[in-house]
Amino acid sequence: MTAESPAAARWRALLGDDVIAHIDACVDAAPEPEPGPWADALRRIMTNPGGRIPAPSTTARCDSDLP
Repeated sequence: MTAESPAAARWRALLGDDVIAHIDACVDAAPEPEPGPWADALRRIMTNPGGRIPAPSTTARCDSDLP
């Protein structure tokens, strides 16, 4: 088992073990996202939060899909 990060320890202290377990259960029960251009764009952003966003692949064009 790995050591808990300081951020995780703060969340655990604020929310408590029961709430953390409930959140984990909700995440585990959530369906996988449907593949699509928005998922590719979101995945690029979430894998590098706060950093430079990599160039989109040739198939990712989420800006044209927005209302």
